[in-house]
Amino acid sequence: MSKQLLPMNLSLDEILVANDGEIRDIVDKSLYDMVTDTFSLYKNPEAKRAVVVEISLVRLGNEGMYVDAKITPKPAPYTRKPEKPKVAKGQTSMDEFDEFGELKS
Repeated sequence: MSKQLLPMNLSLDEILVANDGEIRDIVDKSLYDMVTDTFSLYKNPEAKRAVVVEISLVRLGNEGMYVDAKITPKPAPYTRKPEKPKVAKGQTSMDEFDEFGELKS
C-alpha cells in the first residue's frame, strides 16, 4: 500500500478513506473471504476466523502522519475429510451403472 500524508489529528475514517479507500476495500474483502470460509465443507463452520488489522503511523515533523496498514485474514483450519460415496456390497464403484441405474456392459 502506498503511504499518504494525513493531518496530525487524524481519525479512523480518514485512515480508511486514505488512498482512495484502499484500506477499507482490503478489510471488506478480507471479511467477505472469512464469511465465505464458513461455508467450506472441509472446515468446522463454528471455528474461529479472524481479520487482523495493524495500522502503522509515522510522524513527519509537524507536517502530518504517514499511515500504513497490514491486513491479515486468518481462516479456520481444515478439520474434515470428504466423504466417500456409499457403494453397495459387492459393487466395486459407482461407475458400474449408467444414468438409469442399469449395469453397464
